[in-house]
Amino acid sequence: MNPETSENILEEYIYSKLNNYETSHPNIVSVWREYLKVKKISYMKAIVDCDIMIRNISNHRDVSPETIAFLYALFQVNNDLNS
Repeated sequence: MNPETSENILEEYIYSKLNNYETSHPNIVSVWREYLKVKKISYMKAIVDCDIMIRNISNHRDVSPETIAFLYALFQVNNDLNS
């Protein structure tokens, strides 16, 4: 089975279940819809970033796990400072 198809089926299932509670629990449903939307946007940005890396990977040498950890920490601090 195509992973994208299974994700769509799961997403449709979840939204269908949320719709069942839209009248009785509108605030909770609204929060969950917004949360899922934000996470989906974040996921799609990660997919785009990965695609960019794949397109450029042959132009750069591999880096050590320590360098990756350092860069991750550095970007986290930078993001925290900009928030």
